[in-house]
Amino acid sequence: MRIHLLVCRLVPAFVILCIQPALKTSASLSLNFRAPIQPGSYYEESGIAFMNVYHTYILPPAGDSGSLYFDSTSAMWALDGSLFQPVSVTLDSDPASSGGPYDAIFTGHRVDGSTIEQRFSVDHLNGSYSFDESFGYVSSLSINAPMVVANDAFTINVVPESSTIALFILGVCVLYLSKSFTGVQNENSI
Repeated sequence: MRIHLLVCRLVPAFVILCIQPALKTSASLSLNFRAPIQPGSYYEESGIAFMNVYHTYILPPAGDSGSLYFDSTSAMWALDGSLFQPVSVTLDSDPASSGGPYDAIFTGHRVDGSTIEQRFSVDHLNGSYSFDESFGYVSSLSINAPMVVANDAFTINVVPESSTIALFILGVCVLYLSKSFTGVQNENSI
């Protein structure tokens, strides 16, 4: 009896520790803006959506590069609602513009309603800009960057939504163990 009671107490903790990493794992995703041209001011690639952008793509053999032109109301988010962490972006100023440098302001919107902001001063040289690690995971990103272009690379870490199968297995284990534990208690009370 005591062994069964001990097992009923330890197994749920063990199951949760084993399954939890499978529920939430971070994956690096590099967006290269090479998807086919999409109509309007919407762009989607690898489950990430951008709104209020203009997309260009030069097809091989003339080239193989894609770009997103931002405006003052551009935004991005994961289509499945996953959280993501901006890591780096390659930026340049719009070749049609003169002057500069121009500020690209990225505002992250967190689940708790708070925001975090990072600014990059962008000139006419194509450069890679890294987000501060404290930027953290966000549910969406507002981009205020008129006259700024994202060229070929936007790297993010994505936390996928919990796996349905993993959650189902966890639920079955908890139900089984709770019934086993209830059975032990009932035997002890007789």
